[in-house]
Amino acid sequence: MKYITIFFLIITLGISKQTYADTTKQNVYYAGFAFSGNYSDRGQTGKYTEEILNYKAENGLDVISNSLIKSIKNTNGKNFNISFDMPDLDKGDFESIVMSVVLDYEYFSSELEPITSTYLNNIDMYFQILFYNFKSRKLIAAIPFDVEINTYSKHRFTNNDVIDMIRKFYVQGLKTDDDRTINAFNQVENILNSFTLKDKYKFHIGVTDVVIEDRAKNEMSQNILNNINSFKNQLAQSFSSRLSLHQNIALVPFQEGEAIGGKMKQRFVNSDEVYNIELPVPDFNIELRLRGYRKQLVETSDVSNIYLYGAYANIKIQQPDIKKVYMNHKFKNGSQIKIPTNIQNVNDWRKFYGSTVKLFDDFAINITKKDNRWIKFQKTKTQSSNDVSMSLDNVQGVLKKVR
Repeated sequence: MKYITIFFLIITLGISKQTYADTTKQNVYYAGFAFSGNYSDRGQTGKYTEEILNYKAENGLDVISNSLIKSIKNTNGKNFNISFDMPDLDKGDFESIVMSVVLDYEYFSSELEPITSTYLNNIDMYFQILFYNFKSRKLIAAIPFDVEINTYSKHRFTNNDVIDMIRKFYVQGLKTDDDRTINAFNQVENILNSFTLKDKYKFHIGVTDVVIEDRAKNEMSQNILNNINSFKNQLAQSFSSRLSLHQNIALVPFQEGEAIGGKMKQRFVNSDEVYNIELPVPDFNIELRLRGYRKQLVETSDVSNIYLYGAYANIKIQQPDIKKVYMNHKFKNGSQIKIPTNIQNVNDWRKFYGSTVKLFDDFAINITKKDNRWIKFQKTKTQSSNDVSMSLDNVQGVLKKVR
């Protein structure tokens, strides 16, 4: 418990306390920025952010924590205030809810376009907002989100270039195509402003199993295959992020290789100690099966080709205690991508994964906002469009219970 006290003292240095808090709302105590301990090799999953923590703001905090605090101060939760004070453990469980923002995974890739000698640089980052009880160390709610950074350069990015771009994304923000400036924590503001927090939830939902079939593995690099458990965590979070975003729900984090209802590890940036959070057992289980990928040429010309990148998955949602299955269907997505004819070393995998995320995105949207064309596209020999539509209705009922 000593390190926790030190941690909160560190966080409060140089931070002005909220002076206009709504006293009718529940206080939630800010715990800080942390790394997830879900993955076996944190040096790989968060190595760029780890380096950026060495940069300090004028108030002495690392620049990431400082930027995150600024974003949190811009929030106005529906039924809770964010406090930077110490939690009062003598007031009971409801008075000791804390919140942290956790980095799970970050990944950099680059692709050369030879005609213009331009590199497309991509960075993907996966986070979670965690609410948990400070006394019991039990998770209350987890809200996953991810961000993507794309930029062009005339030279191949060095490790320092990647660090510099991510640091700018954390601190100053980067320009978007429509000339907006966003940083890594803008989504934190949006999520906290729209989320309704409860001290307890009657029902929980979460991904409990991820299966990667051989046809999908055939398109993966050896590095991904060597770290397949990390990829399963990433896939589960990509799905959970879309479900949370479009359906405004919290999910139990998935941890490949850990028992359901186990513990989630997090390491705060101000300490090397690992903090264990007890996870609830999901009442509703989501099983993801990645079935395979397919690349098909659909149009060609002298300067470019258009390819269809197909992603195929199966989504099963069930309530195991009463042995009730609400959905068990195959889903697919096809993303058309134009590629210059002379491009070398096409990064097919990134395009396949992008198609997978689009599949998850469309699925989450169609639970409550049905697109008949999308539903008809999911028709197979063994499942009708009506079957898919009825199952989406079932899932909508499940999510109402979870909320």
